[in-house]
Amino acid sequence: MGNRVMGYRFKRSDPDIASALRRIAKDQIDKAIASANRDDDLHQGIHDARKKCKKLRGLFRLVRPAFPGYMVENAALRDAARHLAALRERGAGLETLDRLLAARPDDIDHIAAETLRAALNRRASAGAAEDLEARLVAFRSDLEACHARSAGWTLDKTGFSALGDGLHDTYIGSRKKMVIARRSRSPEDLHAWRKQVKYVWYHARLLKPIKAAKIKHRSAQAHILSDLLGDHHDLVDFRILLESGTLPGAASAALLAPTATEMARLENAAFDLGRKLFAKKPKADLEQWRKWWKSW
Repeated sequence: MGNRVMGYRFKRSDPDIASALRRIAKDQIDKAIASANRDDDLHQGIHDARKKCKKLRGLFRLVRPAFPGYMVENAALRDAARHLAALRERGAGLETLDRLLAARPDDIDHIAAETLRAALNRRASAGAAEDLEARLVAFRSDLEACHARSAGWTLDKTGFSALGDGLHDTYIGSRKKMVIARRSRSPEDLHAWRKQVKYVWYHARLLKPIKAAKIKHRSAQAHILSDLLGDHHDLVDFRILLESGTLPGAASAALLAPTATEMARLENAAFDLGRKLFAKKPKADLEQWRKWWKSW
């Protein structure tokens, strides 16, 4: 457990930031490939592999201003993850239904929910294996190519200079996306905010060793916020599915109201937490990171 956690962290023993970039990336790539190779629980393996790709993109985003290879490698990871997206989405509706039932057990017609569960199970199973191997092969191939290229990765800056701009840009982006989402309340803007929040979370995880007691709370709050927005996004997709006409009509209609109620709850909780997490001005936030780094 300890080795798995420590793999996604900067270490005092890293010779420099570029070395840390290569070490962490190779570790995550190896773990993503291993997850995609699981045969005991392929659905979970695919989920874990996609999470590793997101963590890699979070790492790249941290050093983006100093990383000449950012555009190529970020696109490569995005495209690799897309090979698995359809496989993951086949079971996503079932997971969302389960979370909705857990969150609002008293608001849901359980007979309707079980009718939908049966339909979603049939949908998830239909054609599940027809292109599975081809997608997994393509995913592994893309990641192996990224692993091979990693030996040549360099950064244009050293020390905190290689990290500061990435931290600053992500924090500013998160605050801006929060303001936009709060004004519009649109699913698209909330999802865009979530992407930025995930980067804030990943960056806190990567840099936690430099000031563990302080950064632990920031990481935990960003994680909670990311989950709130992620659950909201899943419910947006679930609502689209309910309204698509591809599932039993009466059962779908019975779940629309509780879905909307839970979406509103998640939105309000996300904005309440976001105001606290992003209360500090960007310059002050950057200076705090700089002080932590210097004291490490």
